[in-house]
Amino acid sequence: YERVLRGHREIIGTRASHTVDIKFRRGDGVVIDCAVTSKVVYAEDGRIVGFSGTIQDITERKLAEKQLEALAYYDPLTGLANRALFTRQLEDVLSDAGRSAHTSALLLLDLDRFKEVNDSRGHSSGDELLVKVGNAVSRLLDSQHFLARLGGDEFAVIVRGATDCAAIEDLARRIIAAISGAMHLEHG
Repeated sequence: YERVLRGHREIIGTRASHTVDIKFRRGDGVVIDCAVTSKVVYAEDGRIVGFSGTIQDITERKLAEKQLEALAYYDPLTGLANRALFTRQLEDVLSDAGRSAHTSALLLLDLDRFKEVNDSRGHSSGDELLVKVGNAVSRLLDSQHFLARLGGDEFAVIVRGATDCAAIEDLARRIIAAISGAMHLEHG
């Protein structure tokens, strides 16, 4: 509720209204998203006598926004970040490059002979392989690293916070080892 009170302070002395989105716990314990809109109420002599406003349940709107964000920034097949989110992350890494003592790197992965899997075993097998590769790589990464599927059979890893080049090379070798072996596919 501090955000609502801060909004009230901002509009004192104005005729403006202020809206803030907050989480609210209903009496039955369910947490919902609400938009609280407030405006100052003045007496005829100009004194502030209070605030009036509305509270609107915007839970469905927030859910729709999350779904749109998922469509905009995540690959629907693998659940990994897509090219758009990858680009934003890469821009962040590049802008932080001069301010960080740690080393960052970009690893690009492209699956050799992926087209052969699609052509010989079908697209469902190709899709399954992409999911398995994404899972195998993500298991090797820690929370500082960022994995994205750029499209087709292309993946990218942004390595952040590495202590030196040897650590990056070690991670690259472990990724290659994890995805180079045979993968059992259920489809096809």
